[in-house]
Amino acid sequence: MGIADRFQLWSQTSYQSREAISATTPWRPFNQLTQEEKRTMLLHFNRRNYFWGFRKRNETDFSGFSHEKIISAEDGVTYAVNSMNNLYKKECYAKRTLETWTFENVHADFKDIFLNQDENVVYELISLYGMGLIAKAEEKQLYKHEDESDEAYEKRKTESAYEKFDEFSGVLNEIFEDYKINVRLTRSNWIPQQEQLIIETIYEPVLKILSLPRWKKVNREIEDAFEAYANSTPSGYSKSMTHCYSAVQALLQELTGKANIKIKEASKDAATRGLIPNDTFTAKALGEMLSTFEQLRMQHGDAHPKIEYANEQTAKLMLNLTLVYLQHCLPDSI
Repeated sequence: MGIADRFQLWSQTSYQSREAISATTPWRPFNQLTQEEKRTMLLHFNRRNYFWGFRKRNETDFSGFSHEKIISAEDGVTYAVNSMNNLYKKECYAKRTLETWTFENVHADFKDIFLNQDENVVYELISLYGMGLIAKAEEKQLYKHEDESDEAYEKRKTESAYEKFDEFSGVLNEIFEDYKINVRLTRSNWIPQQEQLIIETIYEPVLKILSLPRWKKVNREIEDAFEAYANSTPSGYSKSMTHCYSAVQALLQELTGKANIKIKEASKDAATRGLIPNDTFTAKALGEMLSTFEQLRMQHGDAHPKIEYANEQTAKLMLNLTLVYLQHCLPDSI
């Protein structure tokens, strides 16, 4: 801690002062932002060099004549807008770009979608922006070292591909948190906002590991669980819980090499064989957790005739328990 860090801001002196400077608001969907809030949010992104318009660069042609060239500042913006037109032709969200492709039109369309479309369209646009960052990073060729294992090489390739995306998602989540937007962007998917401690100590580390190729099946189930949860319907919550169960099952199948397994028995087998930690926490706490999984799945999930649909609180509990289990059992490496 530096000397400056010991100095207290006025906002740190009392709750009343913090409220006067920045009033506390509950978590809310993107659609509840005002136009002015959306415009200011864009300025914050621009200040951090994301979603920027364009910049000028001096170039010299073959004749030696120097001229200014306008270039796109963000490959992600171009990728996102072009993809919106290709994926949603009928809706034509980026009509300027479709009529005349220029960097000015690309960025005007991006801004228009961000400010004026429904949150589902905006989240799709931002998702494609992130995908564009990943796609651009993947163009960089990484050579495998002679003494490097295949697993280590795959992990290094994955980390390289996500480097710019991770930087962007960190900025986006910081801004979204300040505006109290109720979702976060991760390598896996959009996820509901959680307490910061849970996000930092459980969600983010687990989802980072799941982005590695070996855990593709587990990651797919977690993505589906978050997607179903985001529907905010009783049916969606029940589906989310079913995918949580399947994620744990997929992890244990990958570790044990056995298919069609019940997770409680498979967890005991994996612990006995040293495939997951064989400690008191695994034997007792996680054992009780897996029993809860079975009960919740039977009562609310879609694998069998459900007794009743799940609610948001139960589905969030299942998500949190699932990620705690994965965090404890996933190997730190590949």
